[in-house]
Amino acid sequence: MIGRFATPISAGGAGTFTYVLKEYNTSDTWTKPSGLVGIELIVVGAGGGAASGGRQATGVASRAGSGGSMGGVLCMYIPASSLGTTETITIGAGGGGGASVTSDNTAGTDGTQGGNTSFGAYRVDGGYQGTSTSGGFASSYFYNGGYVKHGYFFVGSNGRTSSSLGGQGQSLASQSLNQLYVWQSAPDGGGISSANVSNQGGIGTSLYNSSIVESSQASRGTPGTPITPGGAGGNGIDNYGDVMTVGPLMRAANLFGNYHIGTSAGGGGGGGTVTVGGDGGTTGKYGIGGAGGGASRNGSNSGAGSAGSGGIVKVLEIKEV
Repeated sequence: MIGRFATPISAGGAGTFTYVLKEYNTSDTWTKPSGLVGIELIVVGAGGGAASGGRQATGVASRAGSGGSMGGVLCMYIPASSLGTTETITIGAGGGGGASVTSDNTAGTDGTQGGNTSFGAYRVDGGYQGTSTSGGFASSYFYNGGYVKHGYFFVGSNGRTSSSLGGQGQSLASQSLNQLYVWQSAPDGGGISSANVSNQGGIGTSLYNSSIVESSQASRGTPGTPITPGGAGGNGIDNYGDVMTVGPLMRAANLFGNYHIGTSAGGGGGGGTVTVGGDGGTTGKYGIGGAGGGASRNGSNSGAGSAGSGGIVKVLEIKEV
């Protein structure tokens, strides 16, 4: 966490404020209202897409697709004097998932990077894509001040890297009630070892909300048998993590809104001897990286990586009565 939060104070040293919360999941233009004191701003970058699994010959380790990374979360207070008459809102689209591999002896297809989300000059970059060899890297942020003067910035987690030996999928999930601000590591898929053992995908990560209730975890894709395909990963949950996307002033005004970070999906399971790998599950809205696809053997398609989810912007308008 970087910086600290400052509550606005009226010109006379005391006063009554009104609060209006606006949320955006598509690009738009914000117009400064009359009488504005300042805004509390939250910007969430889009998640990176995951890679698909590889497709390799029998007796060779077939590597699963790696997970995409999470977008960062920026929260800060901006006085009205630092805002233009209008500000352009750009919502980053989630990175695309890597397509299923349809050619023999081929590594998985990389995902694509999540789009940047911005409010005027205040920008959070999208999470990076999962690749055939490594998980996506964390996002970054930029704005005119160079650092967060009154607020915080949470760096998105890296996506989970798959096993080079074709092992089972992995993820990193919160295990503590004190970990409300969770670094969500989107899982990889299940690989197939050189001993021809098909493995399960990574389980989705859990996330606590502001009521300290932990979410369920998206199911991992089951491993294939010689004649059954690898299972698809379970889907993530939308709009669950309100702790990171409700600033101190929003909380004080009891305005939580509807848009929050979701949870990651489960990774696809590795395919059987003559069957396809499982696809990564659908990622929860918003800002979360995609889950990796399961590996396969020559002659059968690998599992596709899933897309990351898009970014959001939340603006709490603060006016003095």
